[in-house]
Amino acid sequence: MVESKGWKWEIVEDDKNSIWKNPSVESYYLLNRWKTQNKTEFLDLGCGLGRHSILFGKKGFHVHCFDISEEAISRTKEWAENEGLTFEYTTGDMLKLPYKDKSMECILCRNVISHSDTKGVQQVISEIYRVMNTDAECYLTLGSKETWGYKQEEWPSVDENTKICM
Repeated sequence: MVESKGWKWEIVEDDKNSIWKNPSVESYYLLNRWKTQNKTEFLDLGCGLGRHSILFGKKGFHVHCFDISEEAISRTKEWAENEGLTFEYTTGDMLKLPYKDKSMECILCRNVISHSDTKGVQQVISEIYRVMNTDAECYLTLGSKETWGYKQEEWPSVDENTKICM
């Protein structure tokens, strides 16, 4: 397995109009779906700067912010505090989630787990499944071999599904 590394959040400006500060379009659908289902325990797996954590927190979810980057967690916490929100924060590697079995009701994992190789993705999916309760739902996205990044010939291949961006 490749070593897990965080995104370089230090290079991202704190601009409220940035894509990193605005929730993804599908998160509004998920928010309404999970609210209707009376789900409350929300894990923002790979929370980045907190755009989804803030959205769900403002709608009454008990938010668990998780990221490998201390910078991401710090900036999410600062934003949440400025909004008057209280979340649970954890810095760690998604290969070993620090949550109890069956403790989460809804998980958003957008553009995160494909930052690993095939074995890493399998491990993360296993961890997600472990922390999901019986009626839980998870929305996750995976990178495609059809994307620009995967087609970069100068980027080294780790395995048949993974390239390391340089």
